[in-house]
Amino acid sequence: MSISDSGSSSGSSEPWSSWFTRSSGKHYFTVIDPAYIADSFNLYGIRAIVPQFNKALLTIMDREGGDDDDSDDTNDSTKDDRNSEDSELLYGLVHARWVISVQVRRKRREVVHVARSARSQAKRHVKNNTQSE
Repeated sequence: MSISDSGSSSGSSEPWSSWFTRSSGKHYFTVIDPAYIADSFNLYGIRAIVPQFNKALLTIMDREGGDDDDSDDTNDSTKDDRNSEDSELLYGLVHARWVISVQVRRKRREVVHVARSARSQAKRHVKNNTQSE
């Protein structure tokens, strides 16, 4: 499931992820690239963990959700609290994957850099030895 860009924004001038990461107690979180969140591959398996996955996804992507209420007897503040909890849970799970993937990419670049450096040093060594003979 990929979120399209045709969704309307929540009306807030600040993105949800920016607001969330600046909230009290959330200083370990970073803002995740929206394209990463929208990619269904990065959300694999999370749908089963987050109760109101679709609403939470729309919230963190700053899209307006449809009005598909589960029950009519709950008040709006309870629904907002539940959506907030689900949104925070979803963001936390996606954030864990984001951080790992960023660290893996950084480590991979370091390994490639070291390998290229070693290869170029070996070529120089061979070149210098063949010239001296």
